[in-house]
Amino acid sequence: MSIRFRVTVAPSGKKYGAIVNTFRDKATGKVKTQGLKSYGVLSDQKLKDEAFLQAVDADVKALKDQFLKQTAVMREIHSKLDDDASLSKTSSFAMPQYYYALALYRKFWEILGCDAVFSKLGRKSNDPAFKIHGDLICFYFAALLNFNPASSFDTPEDFAEHIFDLSFVNEGSYKAAIKLFYKNKDKIIDALNEKRSFAQDPAQNYTFYLTKFYFLEEDKSKGSNLKEVPMLFSQFLNSFKIPIDFNLWEQPKNRAELYDLLQRFEQKYSFLRETGGTATVISDTEINNKRSLLSLSELGYNYILIRNLHKFPRRMQDLILSNGKWMSVYNKQGQSVYKYKEFILNLSGRSVLGKNEPYKVKSRFIVIWSDSKRIHDLDRLAKQWEAAYEVVSKKENLYEAVPFDENEENTHGLMQFIRKKEDISEYELDFSAYRNRGVTAGFYIIATSLGDPVHDLYRQIRTLWRDKEIFRAVNGSNDASSYKFIKDIQGQFVLKHIAFVLERCMLYFLKRNGLNVSAKQLREIMHESMLAKMPESFAHDKILLKTCNAESFNKTLRKGRKLRFDEVSSILGLTPLQSVETLAALKNKLTTVLPFIEL
Repeated sequence: MSIRFRVTVAPSGKKYGAIVNTFRDKATGKVKTQGLKSYGVLSDQKLKDEAFLQAVDADVKALKDQFLKQTAVMREIHSKLDDDASLSKTSSFAMPQYYYALALYRKFWEILGCDAVFSKLGRKSNDPAFKIHGDLICFYFAALLNFNPASSFDTPEDFAEHIFDLSFVNEGSYKAAIKLFYKNKDKIIDALNEKRSFAQDPAQNYTFYLTKFYFLEEDKSKGSNLKEVPMLFSQFLNSFKIPIDFNLWEQPKNRAELYDLLQRFEQKYSFLRETGGTATVISDTEINNKRSLLSLSELGYNYILIRNLHKFPRRMQDLILSNGKWMSVYNKQGQSVYKYKEFILNLSGRSVLGKNEPYKVKSRFIVIWSDSKRIHDLDRLAKQWEAAYEVVSKKENLYEAVPFDENEENTHGLMQFIRKKEDISEYELDFSAYRNRGVTAGFYIIATSLGDPVHDLYRQIRTLWRDKEIFRAVNGSNDASSYKFIKDIQGQFVLKHIAFVLERCMLYFLKRNGLNVSAKQLREIMHESMLAKMPESFAHDKILLKTCNAESFNKTLRKGRKLRFDEVSSILGLTPLQSVETLAALKNKLTTVLPFIEL
């Protein structure tokens, strides 16, 4: 490090004076020069002025003292961190730490133009706070969902570790936002689609994802008893996996209703046919049967239909598992990821378009078992069994009135584990159903018209299942199961959609600019980026130390490893932070409308 006064001469002959710091960058090994203070254009007379030169010497000395002080502080901090590198809150030398990643989300929020969309929307609200801070409130909810997909916004203390003021995140603003989102769903979706024009899909290859959620609502015809309502959730994405739209549909009960659903889909997205685009229907619902497969094929859709093995008759389960040879897929560490076997079936059935001849199709079937799916299935099974136990055993529970038609067979959700006792109007748990579900956990079957490698199909399905879990975890859920009141969650689905658009557009934007990261990696980058406030005993000014997660704190600073967050910051136009920043410098670099907390 060398701090000195330097005079440079421009081609025009003008002389400029500045105090600079010359140092060797640890990350690149190159010598760099950093400007610390500029004096602008200087005349020859000024450069000979003793008073001016003395003032410059004083400035140089002050800057050197500041750097030496920071170096001493860093050495002392490193010394203490060597004794306790965990930075835990119970440590004798714990420093308060704050995430600053919301600045990145905010920068992209403005690049995407969402600030204009939600400022305009907020002015339509009856809530006074929303009228003024509507854009900021909407941003906070969307960004915090990406930062932590499990956010429920019912414990504001969970967000106290951000350096920005999150006092707008409270129960009142959340309810106002959800209500506004639900009322303006179509306007919000259309506005977001216009703003993401940079991510238009020239290939016009779209994915139409169908899955099912169960909701509880009052059945007023039966004395306000509760009943389960199955609803199809559809998500429409382009080939960059950026969401374009979502909808909730009533589940088709027969072939005619399925055809009607497909017709409504075609009318809503008529531009697909007009532009020569293609749509692949990926579905993991109970409508995945022979009729659906034949209908989709005859209507010209590609399809990937997924169904859990336990939803097939027992005889067919035994047939599927006993025939064919299993193939295993391993990761780079030699661990088995999943195993599969595949076969071709010739199917035929009545034409959905009304033709006299039966419609015939040759379809590819793949049986997959994976340990991660097994863990997921067993976890869901345990939660459904627990919920079923509450229905049967707790009379004071919300589910006292058993919410299903006793004349119908129930093979889904918690109701598959409940049966009516013989000769009496009471219900009991069905242990045999629970045991049979456990045996088939981890197995599922894919029927597809695509010739893609199994691994590509597996990856697509896993991605969409992760998306489903995020939508499933909405506020007001019962023990993280899929059972919620339908009127209470529709606005939350809109919020999830906004968060998805923000995240997926950012991933595409980064990839287009040379940084290819996944959603999981982006979230890790956000959680890596923290600022530790130095104790006042070290510095009179409010100085913050750029850190990452506790276990890599020393490694990052000692070896000069460049944080990945800096790469993302540069792409989005934010000035990367130095290892040590004053609060004033931090506010200048994180140029944003987000208010900072009081340190």
